[in-house]
Amino acid sequence: MHKRYLIALLSIPFLFFASPALSFAQAVQISGTVIDSDTKETLPFVNISVKDQTRGTSTGPDGTFTLNLNPGLHNVTFSIVGYDKLMRIVEVKKEGNKSLNIEMLKVNTNLQTIVISSSKYEQKQEEITTSIEVIRPTLIENKNPTSIDRAIEATPGVAIIDNEPQVRGGSGFSSGLGSRVTILVDDLPLMRADAGRPVWGFIPIENVEQIEVLKGASSVLYGSSALNGAINIRTAFARSKPETKVNVFAGVYSAPKDESMRPWKKGNNPWFTGISALHARKLGKEVDFVLGANFFWDKGFVGPEELNYNPVLDSSIISKKNVGEYEKRGRINFAIRYMPKKKEGLAIGLSGNFMMQQQGEATFWLNDTTGFYKSFPGSFINFTNFMFYLDPYVTYLNKQNDRHSLKMRYFYSDNLSDRGQNTNSHNIYGEYQYQRLFKKLGFNLVTGVMTSYTIANSQVFIGTPDGSNRSTQLNAAMYLQLEKKFFKRLTLLGGARFEYFEINGESAGKPVFRAGANLAVTEGTFIRASFGQGYRFPSIGERYIVTAVGGFGFYPNAGLKPESSYNAEIGFKQMFRIKNFGGFVDVVGFWQEYRNFVEFYAGGWGNNYPDLQQTTILGAGFQFLNTGRARVPGVEVTLAGQGKIGKHLEIQLLSGYTYTHPVTLQPDLVVGSYKPFIGLDSVNVTYLNSASLVNDNKPTGSGVTPDSSVRLLKYRIQHLGKVDIQFNLGNFGKGKFNKMEFGIGAAARFYSGMKNIDQFFIDFDTPGGLGTGVRHYMENNNLNVWVFDMRVSVGYKNRIKAAIIVNNLLNKSYVLRPMNAEAPRSTQLQIMYKL
Repeated sequence: MHKRYLIALLSIPFLFFASPALSFAQAVQISGTVIDSDTKETLPFVNISVKDQTRGTSTGPDGTFTLNLNPGLHNVTFSIVGYDKLMRIVEVKKEGNKSLNIEMLKVNTNLQTIVISSSKYEQKQEEITTSIEVIRPTLIENKNPTSIDRAIEATPGVAIIDNEPQVRGGSGFSSGLGSRVTILVDDLPLMRADAGRPVWGFIPIENVEQIEVLKGASSVLYGSSALNGAINIRTAFARSKPETKVNVFAGVYSAPKDESMRPWKKGNNPWFTGISALHARKLGKEVDFVLGANFFWDKGFVGPEELNYNPVLDSSIISKKNVGEYEKRGRINFAIRYMPKKKEGLAIGLSGNFMMQQQGEATFWLNDTTGFYKSFPGSFINFTNFMFYLDPYVTYLNKQNDRHSLKMRYFYSDNLSDRGQNTNSHNIYGEYQYQRLFKKLGFNLVTGVMTSYTIANSQVFIGTPDGSNRSTQLNAAMYLQLEKKFFKRLTLLGGARFEYFEINGESAGKPVFRAGANLAVTEGTFIRASFGQGYRFPSIGERYIVTAVGGFGFYPNAGLKPESSYNAEIGFKQMFRIKNFGGFVDVVGFWQEYRNFVEFYAGGWGNNYPDLQQTTILGAGFQFLNTGRARVPGVEVTLAGQGKIGKHLEIQLLSGYTYTHPVTLQPDLVVGSYKPFIGLDSVNVTYLNSASLVNDNKPTGSGVTPDSSVRLLKYRIQHLGKVDIQFNLGNFGKGKFNKMEFGIGAAARFYSGMKNIDQFFIDFDTPGGLGTGVRHYMENNNLNVWVFDMRVSVGYKNRIKAAIIVNNLLNKSYVLRPMNAEAPRSTQLQIMYKL
């Protein structure tokens, strides 16, 4: 039944592909080029229309155009998002061809940001119907993050916990398996296909045009993993002038304030260093080329495992390479694009990215005192990873503004582990998309079809019904979205998608829908509302994992069902300008509902699988379960701006506060059962008997007890605050000083403590059990955390810059997820050179 629906729906886009041919009797050909008046860069895909006529065209990828007009006077309009509309009176004579070169002026960039992720075509940020934040490359350069997740962490409403993105409290701890936020690079998903998780170090941070963070259910356009949102990293193409950029940095971690926590010898502080480079240029008039590289070495701040702390485990559980956390990686990426002059509007390209990585990871701390920065026995794993992707694509924009796009990706990942947890996966992804602006009807159409096929071979994903270590997954979908503007003020949007999954022969499918509205009340004042559904099929890892880490088992659930959701929000955005400083205030209320909500539960699950038990403590382990219905309402406020005060001082600001109240709606639902010990009767597991909450009634937040009156979801941060501000002072003085720029920046982040964790960790936090000290830590520490960063820089002629960057300025020893230490203070020196 699902397959018949899918075939019928996939045929719909082809109804729109035919476009009528136009003929122009006695027309004269007008040709020319459209460029940016400031940078002199050519502008692709500029809309060109003729007043009182249906004929028109657009510039090609190289900024050139041709337009056929009858002799006489014509009012020609040039328009593109991000630039002031330009109208020209053109006189066409019979004598022959006419050349027309156009320069367009950018709108005030302090007040306008252009995004694509919301609807898959360019829009002004204030006119979209959903919540979206944009991270600019200047913020990335100023903060110098070692991987892209550290930059995304500056976004209001987003937290990176255990390398997992959480958007507005929509997800908790899942040990890197499955994600409700999809990560994309240039509109194509970049998640490990078998585990459904991002690989942050693999993303080319040295070549970022901007990062668009879309909040709320985004499944209609971006598929299954976008249940809570999508993060789209857009890379840059070569410009008319060649560009070379080199970034070198080195830093060191500070010892904790409490010397008893220091896991390394005194004076032997761990360090990190890296270098990245980018070169982009045009090869002739038809070819763009970009080449980038990144090399990084981090000695890590988490020390090695200690066996003598836990007598339950024997020496075989200790890693042979027991050196503590570390990372070494090398990555090379490229992009090439061919735009033939003879076929205007056609672009053919190929992008690629290759990475080799060695990494040591620890899942849990040893304890909350002397073992705060040490690994729990057996939880340290050494990985050697090799992965690459190749992205061939073709786009074509014809003179009737029909845009055809075919994008493909082959993604290979090979992970070798010293604990017998080797995995490799192949993923082939393809998407055809068609866009059209129907000028007479006044609406935009986006429609497309996609398919993704994964083959995964793994020593850990063996919990399949037949016990095989090989799994296959097929995902296919068709989507359609229409958007129309009424009265030049009201934008209405509607969309639908049908999603089909098949994993190891088991199939499922479901349609999802979205709708939205944006009203420009006055100039600079906007009200928006949106509704979007989501549908997520569990990853191969969530269903079939079988392994052990640090005495904890990971157990399969082959019957895990897909989860679905909807997100509704209403928001208000006010743009403002104070002389040359512009920005916006955005206030939004949101409501998320889930069915068959998938959560990661700790318990004695190993006693249900005596044949699968490895080296575990008391059968302790984790399993993914459907937990019924859940709800996450909340509010969010964002303040952002950029501009100059006077002639010399520039300010950049990004800040926000998010409050969520994530709760289960079925706290007494039996979600599973396990035997406390082998041979005993099974115990039913519900939220009420598996969750443990911090008692807020005591001044320090002490007291960890089950509390059935509060139904907070586990491993959630309810209060999240972010501020990042940068001051740049330049163009002053005389002589050489006039070409210098000084910068100072600061960031502050507030995380409220995770009040709710698995009760299992509390019950077995004893010397003879787990002995992690998590109960002691939660009872004796204020779990709310402020983290501060600082940076100062000096640059010359916008070519060379030196900066000192300090993260965790106050050297706070803290956790976001209990039993997982965050980094102590780090201090680094950065040198950046541009040609």
